[in-house]
Amino acid sequence: MASSSFATTNSRLYAIADGQHMLAVVEAYWPVLEKYGAAPSDKKALVDRIAKAIVLNDAEDNEQDNGLAEARPELFELVGAFRGSASLVVHGPRATDATAELELKTKGAFPETDKAMLGFWKGMPKMIKKYATQLSQRGFSREDQAKAAREDGAVR
Repeated sequence: MASSSFATTNSRLYAIADGQHMLAVVEAYWPVLEKYGAAPSDKKALVDRIAKAIVLNDAEDNEQDNGLAEARPELFELVGAFRGSASLVVHGPRATDATAELELKTKGAFPETDKAMLGFWKGMPKMIKKYATQLSQRGFSREDQAKAAREDGAVR
């Protein structure tokens, strides 16, 4: 989540900087363009379009950050429910299932950061499907399982 979000935010910031650079270039080289027939109205139209693109790019970035902030608590709650049920699958009444522990990623700390969460969910829909019956018997319902499969696509 984080790396994808960071890369998107980073590219948007570069796009804004490029737009600002383009505005500076238009101002610096406009006298040369006027020699080749560019009109003042052309300059105004070009500057307006670049400025509008900068504003729209910035607005999309803010919108995306708000969406991520709203989705994060729900995803963390879903991961918590999954890990609780998965832990019950792994540490069954007979013994600890080492294979299930590895596949369901119950060993280790809770994934606190967006990057850790992305790493945690990578390949998880297959494992949820493989252990679906056991997970649903231990509190991770079929609805939660379907939601987790959707979350995996959203997180990437």
